[in-house]
Amino acid sequence: MLRLQEVMEEKGITARELALRSNISQVAISNIITGKSSPKVETIYKFAEVLMVPIADLFIDQSEKIQLIIRNELHVFYSVQALQDFLDKRA
Repeated sequence: MLRLQEVMEEKGITARELALRSNISQVAISNIITGKSSPKVETIYKFAEVLMVPIADLFIDQSEKIQLIIRNELHVFYSVQALQDFLDKRA
């Protein structure tokens, strides 16, 4: 689960500003924050870049398992480090 809203508040960035900087619609950002949709990996990268935080900082409790659907394939990670390693290999 993303802690996008919390990081935005920490950085003093509004949803509108994040939308403009990341080229992701404000509606999409709202849906991600409320859990109505899941972001693509590329979107997570954009958010981390705009917010100037490591990708791992966008995730809640690092002890939870993280599930991402990438190109219709479910990937499960049991640590933020495993997710980071996976994403680094894809970059």
